[in-house]
Amino acid sequence: MAESPPPGDIGRQLVRRNGEARSWREKLALVQDLLADEDRELTPGDLTDVAIYLRFLSTGGIPCEEDGSHYRPSHHARIATRIHERLARLDAPELAFMVRKIQACLPSTAEPFQRAEPLTRIRDIAHRNDIPQDLKREIKTTLQNKLHRCAGPEDLVTSAGLLERIIAPDSHYSGDFVEQFRIFHGELLEFFNAASLDDRLRAFASTAGDTVGEAVSAFLAAKHRSEPDTLRHLTRLRELLDAGGIEARLADIALEDFAFPLLSEEINRLDAGDWPRHLDTLALTLDNLGRIAPEETAAIASELRTWRAGFDPADRDALLRLKASVDRARRVAGEFSDVVLARFADRAGQLAPELGVDPRAATVFAEAEIRSHLVFQLAKLASSLLRMIRAELGQSPWDVLVTGQARGRLHAVETIDTSLTGPRILLLEHATGDEELPAGVAGILLAHDLPHLSHLGVRARQAGVVVACCEEAELFHDLRELGGQMLRLTASIDGIHLEPAEESGVCPSTRVAGTGALPPVRLDPPAPVLPLEEIEADRGGNKSHGARKLSK
Repeated sequence: MAESPPPGDIGRQLVRRNGEARSWREKLALVQDLLADEDRELTPGDLTDVAIYLRFLSTGGIPCEEDGSHYRPSHHARIATRIHERLARLDAPELAFMVRKIQACLPSTAEPFQRAEPLTRIRDIAHRNDIPQDLKREIKTTLQNKLHRCAGPEDLVTSAGLLERIIAPDSHYSGDFVEQFRIFHGELLEFFNAASLDDRLRAFASTAGDTVGEAVSAFLAAKHRSEPDTLRHLTRLRELLDAGGIEARLADIALEDFAFPLLSEEINRLDAGDWPRHLDTLALTLDNLGRIAPEETAAIASELRTWRAGFDPADRDALLRLKASVDRARRVAGEFSDVVLARFADRAGQLAPELGVDPRAATVFAEAEIRSHLVFQLAKLASSLLRMIRAELGQSPWDVLVTGQARGRLHAVETIDTSLTGPRILLLEHATGDEELPAGVAGILLAHDLPHLSHLGVRARQAGVVVACCEEAELFHDLRELGGQMLRLTASIDGIHLEPAEESGVCPSTRVAGTGALPPVRLDPPAPVLPLEEIEADRGGNKSHGARKLSK
């Protein structure tokens, strides 16, 4: 995988001008200023740098301080509106993921925050006569005045701390005061784009049409009752939000985030022999990933729904068709993982020290993006289905997480030892998936399954370390007889192959890349549909041409 290039002009300007922009508002305005040039063709790298900057900013990695000016929160909302408007004009599919990452880090653009004097409830709270003078003074100085002078994410922390004290069991404040402060804190969460999913959807539904409102009600009802159809309701609601404006997009991003734990629960409930539910869940997962690879995910979901009709696991052809579709789904997860690693890993590491961000935040940046995204659940679900398919077909018990070739001395261990020197191929009894990858390891053969996008899986994919998991304990333990030998490991989607290797070698680990060349393409077929016997590779593709040869 090619390394990410260093930050471009926008990344360099963010670093250079960040120190001049002291407050949260000024830093948001800096982003707006850099994106505002209509003549600039924004690249994926530019948007990656902005997304990294805003994530560091929203999580407190980049500190903010007052800038000595006086700007109400309406200025922040208008800056966010202008950024959204600029991003809305970027319609290239390869930019969609980065655009959503940027939008999730911006303050709300809702009409109440665009008013000349937004968030006025806190002023009324600070002047109540049913609370002590010292609390009134604290609310006025640390929250009311600060918000109306120089709002920033730190104010949400202040408000949360005050609310915790106000509702503590040993406090004795009036019920009306507590209720008003709760409402204000909810408004502040909405302004900082941190409201709960339920509150966000209810607020959005109040201004949306009847169709969206009914879909919101159906989803929330299913969610609160933990109904099996909750994922289907969520998917339907996201389809309705797809063509909406800024608030619809933010609601959609929140729904996508919620789909992650929802899918985790659903996967844990799946029984090994429940083929229909596995296929339905995988198809719905792909529906929810349409924002990152719309054509590919739609095509695979369509295939799965076709195979599901009358599916019989005793039918070998049906299993092979299904395996091709599930392999294709897992490739979507792998390719997305590669893209995120290529875009985020190096750039976050390059920007963090220049912005004064803790290097540890940069180290886990790309991995966190992968392991919190729906593709993580897609990879888990696809792996589960592939295990079921391999068992039915009697195929290789090896589940290959990272394909490629590796050369090293086979070394049997219970757990990973980070002091290992290499090159070595580990015959590993146990891994949680959270381990760090030793520098001397070229390949790993694991005695049990592991999520493809676990921490260890992601690190191995990033480093090009070959990883395969064995589903048959007896076969795995037979490999112990090869312990201490110098071997070459080749791992592909069909399984693994081990052979003796020379003591010296040029490269301990190499990722396998596709070597097949695409044939010339003819775009003038004699008819829209061709009989199989008339298919040639140049007008039907290699698969169809191969099917013709098989039919003979």
